[in-house]
Amino acid sequence: MGDFCLILLKNPVFSIADLRKKFSIEKKYKAFRDFERRVIKEPIAQLNKYTDFKIDYELIKKGHTYTNIKFLLTRTMSVPVPYKQEQRDPAYLKGAEDKTEKMNQSYLKAMNSKYTKLLIKNFLISSADLCDLKLMSRLQNKVYPLYDRLSKDRGFESVVNHLSYVATHKEDYTIKNTVKYLEKSITSYLPYVNLYD
Repeated sequence: MGDFCLILLKNPVFSIADLRKKFSIEKKYKAFRDFERRVIKEPIAQLNKYTDFKIDYELIKKGHTYTNIKFLLTRTMSVPVPYKQEQRDPAYLKGAEDKTEKMNQSYLKAMNSKYTKLLIKNFLISSADLCDLKLMSRLQNKVYPLYDRLSKDRGFESVVNHLSYVATHKEDYTIKNTVKYLEKSITSYLPYVNLYD
């Protein structure tokens, strides 16, 4: 299966404008040398170092401007040794297991949280978000403690009012980072609430 996919994607060509749009960096890296270094060279170096692919690229010019990038993909015979060793290292495996366990515990707490119900009620998260282990555990660890603080200082009804306000003033973004959005809204609101003590 992997070789079949490699044949299909052997030498894909992408327009630079499309890459900028796909990565949401239309206004970033105006100088082409910065774009090439940060968006092309550095990621390719990482992929070459840690995967069993050898990736190279060719820039395609139209006049004096680079318009397209042709990626050249080949498969090497083995994954680099440091990657394989890392996967067998007992300390690495234990750390990964502990991280997964903590994330699972946070997820379960978030699923049972009254704040999760409020977020759903206000359409700030969707039912699909409930299946996202990482998102829900990040809400539990980063956002819910701030809601606890507001609830302790001003009562649970203040959390209800805050989330209602956030929901009515929410703007849709093409790239959605729910945790960051909710964290920013509550951290901006807490100092305002404390002014009226």
